[in-house]
Amino acid sequence: MPGVGKCGEQPISPPAASAPGIPAVVQAPADAGQVRFRWTYANHAVGDVFRWRRVSAGPGPAVGRTTKPTVQLPGPGGHDVCITVRVIRADGSYASAWSTPACGSAK
Repeated sequence: MPGVGKCGEQPISPPAASAPGIPAVVQAPADAGQVRFRWTYANHAVGDVFRWRRVSAGPGPAVGRTTKPTVQLPGPGGHDVCITVRVIRADGSYASAWSTPACGSAK
């Protein structure tokens, strides 16, 4: 019988869904005057979305959402751009904690 353990043991539950891991964010190569960040995380799922927020002053948007694990932002000359990122399941069932801030500057 599906879902029943051996010899009268407790029923076997289906594996629980797992929350996404906290993203590890790093600076990546970008276009001139821009700063690009990319990230990796554990427990990927189809349809994951990413919310990012700027934690430093500067031009451009302060928050955003993307379906790809990368974002490119304006990088004011000589100033760092810092962001944090979190992963949210497409159905809203789980979300990671915010990442540790990552900073980069335009090249």
